[in-house]
Amino acid sequence: MPRNGANRTYPLSLSQERLLRLRLSSPDFPQRLIQAVYHVRGAVDVDALNAALEALSRRHEALRTVFSTQPPEQIVHPSPGIVLEEREFDDQSLEEALAALDEIRCRPFDLTREFLLRAAIVRTTDAEAFLVLVVDHLIADGYSLEILERDLVAFYNAFVTGSTTRLAEIGLQPGPFALRERELFEAGRGQEIGTYWRRRLGDPPHVAEYMISGVRRRSATIASGYAHQRLESPGLVAEIGPLTAALHLSPFMVLLASVNALLALETADSTIDVISPVANRSLATRASVGCFAHPLVFRTTVDADASFTDIALGVRDVVVDTLSNGDVPLRVALARVGASLQPPSGVATRVFFSFLKPSHALQALHGVTVSRSQIDNEAWFENLSLSVVSDRGDDELVVGYDTARFEREPVQGMLERWHALVHAVVERPSAPIRTVAQVAGA
Repeated sequence: MPRNGANRTYPLSLSQERLLRLRLSSPDFPQRLIQAVYHVRGAVDVDALNAALEALSRRHEALRTVFSTQPPEQIVHPSPGIVLEEREFDDQSLEEALAALDEIRCRPFDLTREFLLRAAIVRTTDAEAFLVLVVDHLIADGYSLEILERDLVAFYNAFVTGSTTRLAEIGLQPGPFALRERELFEAGRGQEIGTYWRRRLGDPPHVAEYMISGVRRRSATIASGYAHQRLESPGLVAEIGPLTAALHLSPFMVLLASVNALLALETADSTIDVISPVANRSLATRASVGCFAHPLVFRTTVDADASFTDIALGVRDVVVDTLSNGDVPLRVALARVGASLQPPSGVATRVFFSFLKPSHALQALHGVTVSRSQIDNEAWFENLSLSVVSDRGDDELVVGYDTARFEREPVQGMLERWHALVHAVVERPSAPIRTVAQVAGA
């Protein structure tokens, strides 16, 4: 990694500071990696790909950043140092190739010595390979992966064809963003947001936990891990389109309302807390790779005898209010006013929701055919996570769960009830959700 006297040092952003503190304070705290694997057919121009990685690193300071822990700082180097890893296998060694993929994906970074983007190509034949991108959550969020893909394609195609690139100008890199964020925080924004969350989440502040079928106390005799149950639902997002248009809501709001309705029915609770990440980006950061996102709590009062329309409109108001107070990480803001979230009880569970739309930018790589083979974003982790993945109409509902706390069958049952409920409320948005669920068998 290049080192010289032209390095620039910045404070950590508020999100980075908390992530780094958690990582250093607990040896069991996982290194959060955003990983993507792509299946490539055709001959990849390795020289062009290396040149594109260098150009990508020059464009995004996050990709030239290492971290100091004493004191906590981010250090931006002037020169790129990312080199494509290459592995060669033949078509008779697929198991070895897959093992190499796993090693590349899961290998931890040294935060103080390595740039935190890893790129590798694993060839299985002369005309077939896997391309791997791994980035540490300290320098990137889920939205950053789409930016990386888009910019990498632009640079690669330009080198292959001899054309020029036309990319949006980067307004604010992560280091200057962290400086500005801390200035605003110290100038009163931290106190303001902390007071908001203390009012919203109670005193002491807490995130609601739910007793859901299948949850059990954590047991040392059961291996801890994370598993997913998936249910394909082609055209789901298009199906809710008329409802989003009629109510003037975003798809995220309607889908979040469906999660609220499901939890109200499953738990008989009326105060529903759902944790979800927000991009926390402005015009200045929309083209930047960086760790800007953080999770917020969307607290909604839900009456199971209300209509889905009423629930969705209530969720809209909550989302608008929460996002207007979402530019400071929740826990950091609470600490500013001398408060902290109560820790999880370990008996019930907190719930996480996300709405994901995978990028297909790499499909535009010149001269090859690219399909996404796998993507893992475990930067966000809760005991129970509900997601909608919308991939050009190939939509699916996904429930992720901690295997030490949940059994597979009840999770699958909840996933099926969620699926039935979403389709039912589209058909009967004005009927009470309890009635709709009963008719639909949700």
